[in-house]
Amino acid sequence: MGTRGAFPNPPATRTPERRGGEGGGSVPKSPEGMGSGGGPASAPRVFMAPLRRMRWALVAAVCLLACNAPFIPVPPPDNTFMSELITDGSGNSRTFWVTQGKPDSRASLATFYIVNNTRGTGVIVERANADGTYTAPPFEGASGDHIFIHYVTLNNSESETVCRQLVEGDPAPVCSQ
Repeated sequence: MGTRGAFPNPPATRTPERRGGEGGGSVPKSPEGMGSGGGPASAPRVFMAPLRRMRWALVAAVCLLACNAPFIPVPPPDNTFMSELITDGSGNSRTFWVTQGKPDSRASLATFYIVNNTRGTGVIVERANADGTYTAPPFEGASGDHIFIHYVTLNNSESETVCRQLVEGDPAPVCSQ
């Protein structure tokens, strides 16, 4: 097969391998096409390695973005307002309102902020019940005032703020602008 010397089978005299088995008609593979000498077959390898790295970097980036989905705030649970007429020490009657929130597991143990935007006053419910219900301390207001309500969960996620009209009803209607 080859000449005897320092190399039993020098590359210049190597017998070409055949593709497709023993049958005729197969094309012999040239030594340059074996990927050893920088010929045409080794060129795709040079370009394929960076493409593979870029593909894995893209997969990693997509996975990181998928795990870091943005928080979409949800509105607080529906609520009702109940009015109470309270007479102060001087005999004047004033209307106070108590807010009660309906069950919503997303608001479990949350802190609720209830602000009478018309008067610039408000109350805080420091801890809702485990089912998301709450009863706020009474605050002064008049029928038709705009009340803004939102909550913050134990892991500091905030709900969106909703505006409710201060009227008795179940649930309180959304503010009309």
